Amino acid sequence: MTIALLSRRVTGAALLPAALCLPQAVSALGFSSTTTTVDKTHLVKHMADCGSFKLKQVTDDAAARTRSYWFDGICKIWVDHVKAGVAAPNTGESALWAEARVTWHSGASRLEELVKLTDPGKKHSGTLRSEFKCTGDPVVQDDPCVRLEFKNLTDWSGFSVPAEKNRPLLSRATTGAEANKLAAMNKPVSPSGRMAAQQVQTPPLPRGKTGAAGQSTPDATAQPGADMTAPGRGRLATLPAIGAALPDLASGARVVVAGKHSAASGAMLALPDTDARTTANGVCQVAFEHEVRNLGAAGSPASDRQWTVEGSPGAQVAQTPAIAAGAAVSRVDTIGLRPGVNKLRLRLDPLNQLKEASKANNEFMLTVSVAGLCGGAPLPPPQAAATDNLRFSPAQDGTAPAAAGRLHMPSGSR
Repeated sequence: MTIALLSRRVTGAALLPAALCLPQAVSALGFSSTTTTVDKTHLVKHMADCGSFKLKQVTDDAAARTRSYWFDGICKIWVDHVKAGVAAPNTGESALWAEARVTWHSGASRLEELVKLTDPGKKHSGTLRSEFKCTGDPVVQDDPCVRLEFKNLTDWSGFSVPAEKNRPLLSRATTGAEANKLAAMNKPVSPSGRMAAQQVQTPPLPRGKTGAAGQSTPDATAQPGADMTAPGRGRLATLPAIGAALPDLASGARVVVAGKHSAASGAMLALPDTDARTTANGVCQVAFEHEVRNLGAAGSPASDRQWTVEGSPGAQVAQTPAIAAGAAVSRVDTIGLRPGVNKLRLRLDPLNQLKEASKANNEFMLTVSVAGLCGGAPLPPPQAAATDNLRFSPAQDGTAPAAAGRLHMPSGSR
């Protein structure tokens, strides 16, 4: 894989110095991409443009010698194709709602960056987590950094380019004067020295296409650089008050099925019964490895997660351990599937026992088509019924009670 930093537009490069002078505006992030070769004549570039972040709040902690920045904005992603040296039309364009928290530790010369990306289409949502060692605060200065850690928990490789270049995504995202101005707005509200949360309203943005109900929806055909709105609204959703720290559980962007098949939420997957852990009585026990993330600003206590298979009785419930803010845990759950189509749904906190910053990212759905018998006997061939003796068996008309020995999904998980 060849990684290249691309600049496709004048607005992303030539206007960079002027954009940095605008208050609270960030246009320095530009375009990035990863390039893969499909064949000798076909190049695919995964593009990302995060040039519209805005600084919303700054807080200082003198005792800990830290400064924290909060940003929000929009990242656009799309795919460029070049076939036989000729550029093909862009594909896969999408606008993601972005929220970022960046903390500079001056005592340790260390920068922590957490970016949460939310896709209205629920396909490319995820987080970017990184840590850098820098000679100075790179958010307000052009100081060199060295990457210590980076995790791209989305399915879009284009977001990895800044980190590969030892550059935080929000490098030089604001000026020192603007940051100091916002930091001074936070006043102690109690002897304990806690800061008041600033209620910052997101300015209205131009609307996308109008749906049948008159609601504004993201324009999926817009060119990169066009403003997008959140679904069903004429403006982007306002961030929760920073002072009200809450956990935010989210399912990972992908799961790994049977240890070898990676699938995104909403995908369809074909699986042979030979990939199951065990097979018996027409049921395949299949392993699903997935992540549970806490994207919130507060730790999450232990909670439940629930797997259901459409059309199958019962549900498998397992406990998820406590997760610190910004952390994630990986789990493998074993689900019983039958030959044919199985529609699965994973729900985090299914009984809504946790107070979270968002409940919109608590579900993961996947359709798995199992080929084979799963250890059962082949079905008998269909036989034509006599026309003078047509009957429906209790199993066909759904009136019979469930058999006492009916299989339920196993509860094995770790």
